[in-house]
Amino acid sequence: MPERNPCLKSGCPGFCCQDIDIEITKSERTRVFPTAIHVDSMKELAQIKKDNLQGLYYTEYSRKGLEGGDFYVIVINGPCPNRLSDGSCLKHDEREYAARNFAIGCSDCNVIRKENGLSPIFIEPVE
Repeated sequence: MPERNPCLKSGCPGFCCQDIDIEITKSERTRVFPTAIHVDSMKELAQIKKDNLQGLYYTEYSRKGLEGGDFYVIVINGPCPNRLSDGSCLKHDEREYAARNFAIGCSDCNVIRKENGLSPIFIEPVE
């Protein structure tokens, strides 16, 4: 089934899917970003961001108080490798939770839109 992408209809080609850091589970990393490059530490990941090395990098980290999962921090420098030139997502139906939970018109969305010269979106609540 083709992706129904309200972001594209709003004039945004997926600006939230580039130059970002996301928290992701081990299974999501393997499924959605199989070609990501592993680095050994958060310090190394921070240096990659600072140097703006284009690509997809990740490292493992622990979340205190939570059990039962390996977590990663993914750094996407440049566009997400799953994003097509029109902003559509190759992995839309199986994308990670961070992408599923990022709503069009949320405050972070509008900050990104403003940074890229687009007007904010105000979504009317449905009752």
